[in-house]
Amino acid sequence: MHYSVLVPHSRGGDGADNLSGVLAVNGGGFVGFDINETIHITMSVTYTGRIYSYDDDPISYEYITIPVDFEYRFPESPFYAFLGPELGFLLSAELDGEDISNYTPGTQFGFNIGVGAKIHKSIALDARYYKGFSSVNDHVDIYHSSLLFGLRYFY
Repeated sequence: MHYSVLVPHSRGGDGADNLSGVLAVNGGGFVGFDINETIHITMSVTYTGRIYSYDDDPISYEYITIPVDFEYRFPESPFYAFLGPELGFLLSAELDGEDISNYTPGTQFGFNIGVGAKIHKSIALDARYYKGFSSVNDHVDIYHSSLLFGLRYFY
């Protein structure tokens, strides 16, 4: 299981200056496998909410995301670093309660990079930065960009 708090922000052209990030939560499950003692691959399926304030009106995007992270585990250390692509499938998009999914692409593509530490044999904490490469609006160039703080529980 993986739970995170997102601190989103936007970057882009016209309209991006009026956006500010609001805390959101994501969660999901993951599987992973070792390539060798230091290299590990983790694949997740996660519900991800990205919420902003646009001129004091809430704008929210909900996705099912599939990140694939390539981890490097530091030898004889609880720490690890990771990076990898993320694909998101839009579930909903709303501006002040109105459906705006007609103006929002159905998929998103981005990249994650982060660090973490295994604090117990079944618990890890991590921090990651997500940078979106595809605009979230068909008419304005605005891209998701989030800082995530997570808790992982291993079975």
